Amino acid sequence: MAYALKRLGVKSVVALSIGLGAWTSIEAQRLTWIGSTSLDVRPQISGDGSTIVFICGSSACLWREETGVRVIFGGIPTAVSRDGSTVVGRTFLAGGGSRACIWRNGQLELLPTFGGNAGEAYDVSADGSIVVGRASDSQGNWLAFRWTAIDGLLSLSHGWARVISGDGRVIFFRDGQRWIQGQGFRGDIGFVPTDASFDGSVVVGFSGASGYYWTESNGRIQIPNTLGGANAYPYGVSGDGRVVVGTAMNSEARDRAFRWRPGEGMENLNFVYGRLLGQGDELLWATGISESGRYIVGIGRHRGNSHWVFLLDTCAHGADVFEDGCVDDADLLLVLMRFGQSGSRAGRADVNCDGFVDDADLLEVLFNFGQGC
Repeated sequence: MAYALKRLGVKSVVALSIGLGAWTSIEAQRLTWIGSTSLDVRPQISGDGSTIVFICGSSACLWREETGVRVIFGGIPTAVSRDGSTVVGRTFLAGGGSRACIWRNGQLELLPTFGGNAGEAYDVSADGSIVVGRASDSQGNWLAFRWTAIDGLLSLSHGWARVISGDGRVIFFRDGQRWIQGQGFRGDIGFVPTDASFDGSVVVGFSGASGYYWTESNGRIQIPNTLGGANAYPYGVSGDGRVVVGTAMNSEARDRAFRWRPGEGMENLNFVYGRLLGQGDELLWATGISESGRYIVGIGRHRGNSHWVFLLDTCAHGADVFEDGCVDDADLLLVLMRFGQSGSRAGRADVNCDGFVDDADLLEVLFNFGQGC
């Protein structure tokens, strides 16, 4: 604490107070509507939250704030690497059939099959080096694959490799089987996987109309739908496995995007972020989440138009770190205690959500001290 205050310095605080006058609290929550899409393919988000991939028409499209939407290849995108530089999916051949593909640095690479005429990539490791999916053999059988530039296409089994952990060590199959590098198959999680944490210790998915959350320590638990309906489908989980997003039916049998945390229950994102919604806007399906849990991508209704991709920036700490209506000693103390921390260690003390607890966060609390109390 002493180091933080010494580094900031009294003169710095005074100078800034004179130059800025009243410090305005940063409101970082934002909802961005990106473009129309199809329900057949879930939009995906990069781990750092900078890039979204989705299907637009018959093409794979990529969105970044600085460039907007652009077509990157003809086909279907299914996953994107942490920094958004690598996209995987499948593309269709002029003479019939399909191929798993990798797009990076503006170039499209088609992956081989096991002698057949079909291939589909479904997920990619955080660094973009490992791709998983399925490809057919000469008899038309599907084989699960793991691909790297060094090893090429490796068959893991009959079936479908659906999800890979961010670190690339754990692969989950559509039938619930789990494969660990160096250990082989290690049992069945009991449901269809849709996403996994960075280290693969947490995986989410569904069986029938029920959503599930699985951990190595506790096994499978059901995610209860507390919105009043019957169905709940989790589609994304944060890198640390603590935040899950998906879609669930409410009591009126209408789909609603949700966020769920173990021990905290399910939140309807339309209620939590209702003030960001305009007339005719609804958040229907949350389909992906960034590693930090800050950014959520999904499909909603925008101005009455169905099936629009949205990006929700949930950062909203502001100077009132504890969101108790008062900027006081507790808020200041947490920022001081975590001064110099970054990433997940920063937590709510990262007031301006830039990834670091630094002078800017401390200044915002100081200049708003006493507000609302």
